Amino acid sequence: MPQSVGGSATNDWGHQGLPWAFPRQVLQATDWCRLPDCKPHWRYVMVDPVLVQRLFPGASDATRAAFAEQAPSLFKQFELTNAQNRLFFFLAQIAYESNGLRVTSENLNYSAARLTQVWPKRFPNMAATIGYANNPEALANLVYGNRLGNTAPGDGYKYRGRGFIQLTGKDNYAAVGAVAKLDLVNQPDLAAAADSALHVSCAYWDWRNLNPICDQGDFVTLTQKINGGTVGLQDRYRWLSQVQDIVPWPLPGITPADTESGLPVARIKAIQLKLQSLNLYHDSIDGILGEPTRAALKTFQMEQHLDETGTVTDATLAALKV
Repeated sequence: MPQSVGGSATNDWGHQGLPWAFPRQVLQATDWCRLPDCKPHWRYVMVDPVLVQRLFPGASDATRAAFAEQAPSLFKQFELTNAQNRLFFFLAQIAYESNGLRVTSENLNYSAARLTQVWPKRFPNMAATIGYANNPEALANLVYGNRLGNTAPGDGYKYRGRGFIQLTGKDNYAAVGAVAKLDLVNQPDLAAAADSALHVSCAYWDWRNLNPICDQGDFVTLTQKINGGTVGLQDRYRWLSQVQDIVPWPLPGITPADTESGLPVARIKAIQLKLQSLNLYHDSIDGILGEPTRAALKTFQMEQHLDETGTVTDATLAALKV
């Protein structure tokens, strides 16, 4: 595990002010992500402490250290690094759900006034909030009791939202625990523990089969799958934009399978802008190769007498001149 270093002296990574360093053996064991400000002798690494700190500066030292150490193997195991949308969407969604890896246990400490706003049907007036305002345990047992597999007294609070993905409900703890090979039913706090929270989030992603939705570039449907609705959608998009700005793509040290899979976000945005200027694309310039962009690409390819694949090919790039 990373060792603590004091003050702002330059550490083994050559960066000022990092609260912890990272074992050189982990750096040597990984091979795909390298920040532009890295020392020339560094090898490519998948997720290093500098990158994690830039993504999640408000997270605890222990959380960031565990995340950086575990990400290489977990992201490979759950195929999150096979495609840009998979990795970027995953990082954006867990960032939103955990407020930048800072909140790993659901805050159910609501005032009476706030309860009437969040759950107006359950708390139609101030009198209805008596016994539940500023009482997280009672509130959790009320709102989560007798659902999501919570059948025993106290289950609502015991299986409240935890971890980077805010896993909720005994049935879900059991299902995700089976994927992660962790006993989350008897040890629910593992879902929020620094050493296992990322594993639990990846297992949840796999259990919900979310990678195919990422492959379609459908961030809204992905949000609905995770949230049950689209709560916080714009904030989720803001996290996605931040991830796009910080995490390098294509991944150094990896040869993309084809032209499209190696496109950086900036070039995808340039394609969207060009298609927009041709009056073929009318959606956001978001750097996501989703259905709107693919439909515009297909129309452009038809007009240019190219293969109408809806994908970014060398011939399409040459015709777009981007």
